[in-house]
Amino acid sequence: MVNKVSIPKYPIDSFTWSRWRLGEKVWTELGVTCRTQSIKDNSAVLKRYAIGYREGSSTFCRPKEEEYAVLFIIDNLYCWTHLRKEEFNYVFCK
Repeated sequence: MVNKVSIPKYPIDSFTWSRWRLGEKVWTELGVTCRTQSIKDNSAVLKRYAIGYREGSSTFCRPKEEEYAVLFIIDNLYCWTHLRKEEFNYVFCK
């Protein structure tokens, strides 16, 4: 059985360079460090701000295999960053 993803898949044009540059907000504003254990420990916070995802290899900017790009709204700004598949599945697939 495949687990359902709790956030919708977003179109590729949602993952722009300018929004990626704001991706640091995920770590600084939400108080999460870019480490697997911190991501797992703060999964409720990440879920609260996340609005969509896309396979990391399919983004125009910063494509990454074996990762997911996750789009957030923080302080009324769109921003995104990558999560490893293990991290993404832990947070968004239950």
